[in-house]
Amino acid sequence: MNASGHQVHQLLGRLGDSERQLQLALEAADLGTWNWDLRAGSLVWSERFRELIGAEADQPVTPDAFTLLVYPDDRSALRQAVDLAVESAGAFSLEFRIVRPTGELRWLHLIGSAHPVGRESGASAMSGILRDVTEAHRAAETVLRQRRYLEQLLQMAPVGVAKFDRQMHFIALNPRFSASLRIRESDLVGRNLYQVLPDMPTRLRELYRRSLTGTPVRLEREPFARADGSFDEIDGQVLPWYDERGDVGGTTVILGTVTTHAAAPGTPEPSSTGAGLPLDVRMRRVADGASVGLVVSSDTGTIHYANPAWLSLAGMSEERALESNLMALIHPEDRTRVLTDWQELVHGAHCELEFRLLRPGREMCRIQCHTTLLHETAGASAGLVHTCEDLTERVQERAALDRLQLQIRALTRRLHELRRSERAELAARLQGELPGPLAALQERLAEQEHIHPEVGADADESPGAAALSCSAQAAEMIERLSGLQLELNPPRLEELGFAEVLTRFVGDFAERNGLEFELELPDTPLPAPSRLSAVLYEVAQEALNNISRHARASRVDVRVRIDDGQLRMRVQDDGVGLREADRRKPGRLGLQAAAAQLSEFGGTLQVAGVPGQGTVVAACVPFELPARPRLRLCD
Repeated sequence: MNASGHQVHQLLGRLGDSERQLQLALEAADLGTWNWDLRAGSLVWSERFRELIGAEADQPVTPDAFTLLVYPDDRSALRQAVDLAVESAGAFSLEFRIVRPTGELRWLHLIGSAHPVGRESGASAMSGILRDVTEAHRAAETVLRQRRYLEQLLQMAPVGVAKFDRQMHFIALNPRFSASLRIRESDLVGRNLYQVLPDMPTRLRELYRRSLTGTPVRLEREPFARADGSFDEIDGQVLPWYDERGDVGGTTVILGTVTTHAAAPGTPEPSSTGAGLPLDVRMRRVADGASVGLVVSSDTGTIHYANPAWLSLAGMSEERALESNLMALIHPEDRTRVLTDWQELVHGAHCELEFRLLRPGREMCRIQCHTTLLHETAGASAGLVHTCEDLTERVQERAALDRLQLQIRALTRRLHELRRSERAELAARLQGELPGPLAALQERLAEQEHIHPEVGADADESPGAAALSCSAQAAEMIERLSGLQLELNPPRLEELGFAEVLTRFVGDFAERNGLEFELELPDTPLPAPSRLSAVLYEVAQEALNNISRHARASRVDVRVRIDDGQLRMRVQDDGVGLREADRRKPGRLGLQAAAAQLSEFGGTLQVAGVPGQGTVVAACVPFELPARPRLRLCD
């Protein structure tokens, strides 16, 4: 390749790079392009141009096809702009409406220029770009609605609100605040608070200065001197507000309860001079500075205003919010409930509820919303005001705690099952390995008693007497082993029933431990053998075993009653009682597992005790009495 060919190759490469860069710029700006050959009458448009006008992929690309999509009232203006550009070989820029084949109305901005091709004179081609400006038009249409709602919002606020810059000049205020000063609103905007109230106490000035450091301040019966000479004691708040850089831009004063002391005689009338910012600008600044999410909507949810705090909470821009319906942003499962509460507002002042809000990307957040009805001057409904707070983190923490509690319950139940399995295995081994050898030993000792009868005074020390004593001890061991087997592995509830098994266990327990006892059972049939009866038996077993190990008691009472739809079981002893330190000791796994299982039936387990006055274990679980058989009379 010679030098000139190499230069041509480089130029072509640069041209390709420039075309790619131009295409990227057009895509980033969301622009469609078009080119019209005036001589041939052919029109070429880009894929994005076709999407913007809503043309079908197979639709003919002609000037007439494009004109048919333009809103009829705008076609004349479009023709005039194009004809003038062709005659003057100049440029044009025009906004017009277009009706897509789906019936959707969109606003478009068409920019083009007419130019010659080659060395020809006069315009022989046109080219340009197209962009969608629907959002800008919709935003302009909502401005009037916003102004009306913001005005009502500020005027209807139940407290006085005023916003100040760092030098304490009034930026905006609502009528209630100006009424509390008895100075006309128009006389306050732009003026310095300390000039309006020159006799303001030093302490109150210091509280305002403190808020300018970023510290919220609460007012409690603070003295507030007014320009007309009267004197107030106020409750309220002084809150800092922040500019776009994150710096404290000034302070907002919220006046709550105001206790007024009468002004001295001869107080002058309010001033009638002064000027300030437009009312809607002041109201917008106050609402934008609120730290909570604030939305103004129609009765059906169409959003007319959303402050920055709410936009941040919802994760969307102001333009997108003003195109949205609040009801559409609420989770489908919550919409009916929310709409019902909104409709009920005509009968009340406000409603407060929780719902799930759908953020972009279908991310959800949990919202607590306080909604108030707005009224027109004539009393008709003017929409709704919603104050919103994000509860997502609080709900997530609550859910995590619930999951942790479920895991603890499952682990406790599993450990209890392992413990019960080990006890059953130990009981089986005791029953299989010890009774036989002990019985055999008892028989051999009985034989020794007959082989060596007692002789004389030393009969109690003879081999026969010793054998008799050992035989009695072996019999006692066999009896205790039987009781231990009953404790480790009680009879099956299916065989004997809850009442019979509980009676046997309490009686055997009291005899083995040398305790007085009283067992009270209801006349009403107790639960049939089931998982619930097994859990109740384990509660009694664990409570009695704890008495044996720790209580040093002389008496135990077990009472089972059924009343008010509840089955109540109470195990009480007269032992050493329960100290606070005892509650933190390990080893209460049995009762903890039983409590977890009772909760699955809607029941509870409580352990209470006083040092020196014994301990009480009380279980309570819902219980329905079995239906009584009906008496049927026959002829």
